Amino acid sequence: MGTAPADKKTVVPQLLEVGDRPVNTLVRAVRDSVGAWRRDGYQGVTATTRVLLNHWADPEGPRIPLFFAQREAAETIIWLREVATRQNRLRRQLEAASREHNDGIVRYCAKMATGTGKTAVMGMIIAWQALNAARTTRRRNLMHCARFVVFAPGHTVRQRLAVLEPSHPENVYDEMGLVPADLRARVNRARVRVVNYQAFVRRDLLDSAPARKLLGKTTTADDRESWAAAVRRVIGDLLDTVTPGDVCVINDEAHHCYLPPNRAKTSREQKDEDERAAVWFNALRTLRDLGSLGRVSELGQESTVFDFSATPLWIDTASKAEPDQFQWITSDFGLMEAIESGLVKVPRVPIDTTASGTRRRGDGCTRTRHRPISLRGATAATGLSSVFPSNLMAPSTRSTTTTPARSMSGRRAVSRLHR
Repeated sequence: MGTAPADKKTVVPQLLEVGDRPVNTLVRAVRDSVGAWRRDGYQGVTATTRVLLNHWADPEGPRIPLFFAQREAAETIIWLREVATRQNRLRRQLEAASREHNDGIVRYCAKMATGTGKTAVMGMIIAWQALNAARTTRRRNLMHCARFVVFAPGHTVRQRLAVLEPSHPENVYDEMGLVPADLRARVNRARVRVVNYQAFVRRDLLDSAPARKLLGKTTTADDRESWAAAVRRVIGDLLDTVTPGDVCVINDEAHHCYLPPNRAKTSREQKDEDERAAVWFNALRTLRDLGSLGRVSELGQESTVFDFSATPLWIDTASKAEPDQFQWITSDFGLMEAIESGLVKVPRVPIDTTASGTRRRGDGCTRTRHRPISLRGATAATGLSSVFPSNLMAPSTRSTTTTPARSMSGRRAVSRLHR
């Protein structure tokens, strides 16, 4: 058996320059305001909300300690809804940008890198809304909801998000201890429906090729059910006609939900993406038009739509060096921050390929070397060093097994945190 040839090449780390990355000044300003509010003891919220915020911040509160970015995403949404009035400059700016790009709909987007626990934050939002709705004495609560529609981009994600249903045997509220024990039973009052956006595709009213041939008709827009009929078909049992406006929408992988623009020229791939986005967005817009998201004014609807995405980018700008992000992002914990915090491993780039001469070991196995990526200036670019507690920041080479996930038992629990 032969031996592997000596490797005389020197592997030089590839530098990924992020120090000059454009800073989202609006997100930075919101983060500063939320930080000041947190240090002041969460003033201006309901008694129920304060209990939840203190529970999430308590190291002995949740069964699985929450990472700072998870808390910040939920706290930012709560601050915008309960503390910052519509006279607040930051809230006005965010909501105006959302209305401009979403046909008047107000959306808040939490940007969280894949693997940093978006599902847990969704559970926090549902618990906050449902518990407040359960304790209110008003017939119409304009701020908190008891019914939830969670949009998913596909079957696999929908199955993963099923843990948001309070009755699920592995629901996130019990598994992570997101709610104090004395309040847990009240979360069961929430009605949570996780659906694929594809379910809202409008059906052909004839739905019969022979009948269409007999009538000599081709499919037209008039032959399909209306958007209102499609929405009622899928989630009609959630749409209370007696007390409308009590529905909260949560979008996972929300970068697939946007209002397609009129394009003079487009590729087939972009056209297909726009068609999929149109189905999702029209379902959302129809919920608004039916009154399910509350009363509508020039400032938007009463029930804000909550978006979650690791890449809230306008897809048609993805090829640019700096793709355009959604204008309604409220909190930003992207890939660089996740790597710096130790939640995501440092990427390694393969540098020896077959085309350039992959080395072959004596036992017949190929060997591909990888070049590590150095994140130069990542923390400085994002400002995390001045915001995140030092005990939750980590060198980029730190293993994911030393993150707060260590306190969980087993690989199964780790996967739950990083849904």
